[in-house]
Amino acid sequence: MVTTLGNVHLSSASSETARQALEADKTALIVIDIQEKLLPPIFQKDQLIRNSQLLIRLASILKMPVMMTTQYAKGLGSTVP
Repeated sequence: MVTTLGNVHLSSASSETARQALEADKTALIVIDIQEKLLPPIFQKDQLIRNSQLLIRLASILKMPVMMTTQYAKGLGSTVP
């Protein structure tokens, strides 16, 4: 069976893969565009920031790679610490 979600095609095999435990050597945390000017319309933005900071700390403790993106910093501001 194949399910289509936008341009992504998911087979039942990939559904099974999604249910497996994460493997540390194949895992990373990606933090996307948590920037000053993007935060105002976000519901519970303070909770988003706290939870993101906790995830980043946990990734550090687990020695998991962390990647961060910043979109157009000049116009949208820097990434929130």
